[in-house]
Amino acid sequence: MAFTVETGSGAADSNSYVSVASADTYFSDRSNTTWSAASTASKQAALVKATSYIDSMVSFIGFKTSGTQALKWPRYEAEDEDGYAIASTTIPQKLKDCTCEFAVLVVGGTDLITTPTKSVVKEKIDGAVEIVYDTHSPDGTRYTDIWALISGLTGGSSAIMGYNVRS
Repeated sequence: MAFTVETGSGAADSNSYVSVASADTYFSDRSNTTWSAASTASKQAALVKATSYIDSMVSFIGFKTSGTQALKWPRYEAEDEDGYAIASTTIPQKLKDCTCEFAVLVVGGTDLITTPTKSVVKEKIDGAVEIVYDTHSPDGTRYTDIWALISGLTGGSSAIMGYNVRS
């Protein structure tokens, strides 16, 4: 499949919320050398993976504009965290920023899907080493700061809590 950026048209073949040029600008503004050192092909693959990851993890507010669109955005009846309507022909900037942040993790070698962790409940170091994990916490790395970027666009997904939970 070719690298195809969603522009707000609800394309049936789009696979990224962000173009490489836009991501390059985003990371240039932040002096991120990890992103700038990557090849264009690696950047495209990372943006596709980040987009797919976000779409698989989040229940967004509103409704897809078309039953044939490949991604979850654009959407009808979507509002930002302040209650302002989001045009059904746009991709919110916060969603693009979130996509960039996950994409740079991918470029840096993070596998978003298979990074299991548990919350540590207890550590004991005197004598024998003992670590106890919370059996009720979800598997996966918490990306709380990244998920916070789109918290106003979500409809109660676990991602809003900063967990990457898959059912």
